[in-house]
Amino acid sequence: MGTGGLHLHPMFITIANIDCDIRMKTSSHAWECVAYIPIVDADTFPMHSDFTSILHDRVWHACVDKVVASLKVAAQYGRMMADPRGDLRLAHTLLVGWIADLPEQLMISAVSGACSPSSMATTKGFGDGKVYPPRTGQYTLSKIRALFTNGIDPWDIPRWLNASKAAGLSGVHQPFWRDWPFADPSRFLTPEILHTVHKFFFDHPLNWCKVRVGQPELDARFISMHRRVGFRHFSTGICRVKQLTGREHRDIQRTIVPAIYGAVEPDFVSAMSALIDFFYQAQAPVFTDGSIDDMVRSLELFHSKKQIFLTSGSRAGKRGGMEHFNIPKLGLFPGFAFAIKEMGAIFQYSADVSEKLLGTDAKVPFRSTNHRDFEEQCVRHLDRRDKIRFFHLYTTLKFNGASLQNIISVAKPTVTTLHPASEWLSHVVPGEDRRLGAPRSIRNFFCEQDNIDAQIAHHVTKRPDLPSTTIAAIAVQYQLHDIPAAIGDYLRGVPFDNRLSPRCLEDNDHLPFRFVDLHVWHKFKIQHIASLQPNLILPAQTVKAVPPSISHPWGDCDAVRCELSEEQTKRAC
Repeated sequence: MGTGGLHLHPMFITIANIDCDIRMKTSSHAWECVAYIPIVDADTFPMHSDFTSILHDRVWHACVDKVVASLKVAAQYGRMMADPRGDLRLAHTLLVGWIADLPEQLMISAVSGACSPSSMATTKGFGDGKVYPPRTGQYTLSKIRALFTNGIDPWDIPRWLNASKAAGLSGVHQPFWRDWPFADPSRFLTPEILHTVHKFFFDHPLNWCKVRVGQPELDARFISMHRRVGFRHFSTGICRVKQLTGREHRDIQRTIVPAIYGAVEPDFVSAMSALIDFFYQAQAPVFTDGSIDDMVRSLELFHSKKQIFLTSGSRAGKRGGMEHFNIPKLGLFPGFAFAIKEMGAIFQYSADVSEKLLGTDAKVPFRSTNHRDFEEQCVRHLDRRDKIRFFHLYTTLKFNGASLQNIISVAKPTVTTLHPASEWLSHVVPGEDRRLGAPRSIRNFFCEQDNIDAQIAHHVTKRPDLPSTTIAAIAVQYQLHDIPAAIGDYLRGVPFDNRLSPRCLEDNDHLPFRFVDLHVWHKFKIQHIASLQPNLILPAQTVKAVPPSISHPWGDCDAVRCELSEEQTKRAC
């Protein structure tokens, strides 16, 4: 983190057995900042860039070694700790995961940039799609011991650095994980979604599309896309923007395949589609053996067709076209399947949380300091912030006569809450949970309908946009002259498959209901329950059905995909 010429590296820690949905929300306070690690600045210590890099890495490992010293002892011998009920238990603090981007993973694993931090792949193997054996911690330590055996002094920097590069090492001679029981970089370095997937897409595949389609044409296609409520519309295109956040990267990924369709070769579309499929499959919240196999097949399909990016000249740099796929992040993708089987769903190992914590636990406290001895002032700021939060919780419970012990409810909640403290207060002191700074809860439209077993909820406003409008007027305003016939077919139960011609209502045919006026809404909200997490209600999405107007000659309507049961299909119109 840069702070106006002053640099520090915050380090955050959490407990692995916290539910991932809670752990991924910074408002849940599931992470703690445990250290501000100094950074070796080349301006302060002018030297060769290689020397700056090796000293920076050594300082980082030495600092982390001191921070986690007690955790190593507890991992080896165990330590009595209180559980949520206050009972003492013997706990072993093992290192099970470390969320970091690729440069930090290389620094942590103590290997050079020409190697993968988690596998035996090297530069020439980054783009071949093969699954390489894991680069275990013992293998890396054996390489370091070999340098000592050869009589090389680790503080003879030029000689040690040359020997380290030849062995595929970074030059760190004492990695912090060397004496941490069961700590292995090939296992605890989890795939990181924000940089490994989304930033990779922005830096490479998106550039291939820009080169092949052409920036003006690609911008025009994104500008002409349909606008949807809740999703960013790139009104000026995507090629002129120099820097985008991870959210914009995700938004572009959603539509990049249809955006390039028709402007590139079919194999280009197939390869890009396979890569996007792999990205989405890798971010699934739940996996089975079959879904992992599908993810692997998508990556294999991409590698089988990726040659089109070279032959078409799409993979190009500042010096022109390239003839290889030696991209370090691309070399991490084959290891996703192994990581999922070892660590579970990898969507939880994204740097989105740490990027936000960087602001709340480092940048914000720094701005409140006088910029002199700011580390101590930042720590005091965090300490007082936590004390205020706990004091507020304590006084709220005591003032309302509630128990200070959060008794876990045996009954399974119908809706998952991602803020434990506010959920606790909502049960014991209703109405006080808002005062804890919890995020605004998602409005649950399922509570407002009669069918409690429904998987979809709809919501409209009290006042319709077109109250008491005749069907004939609706047909004219929406320029859909078969609306009366469509309603009639639906109410009569005419199956869609049996209607082989356009809907047609005879002059002497009357609709089978008594009223003739309908209320019309130009938009409504639809809400789903997560298919793989039945207790999680997703945020509602807005569906538009705006009639044609001067600003929208063809109307402004969203497409909706419906999955119907066999009985519902018979009645579909």
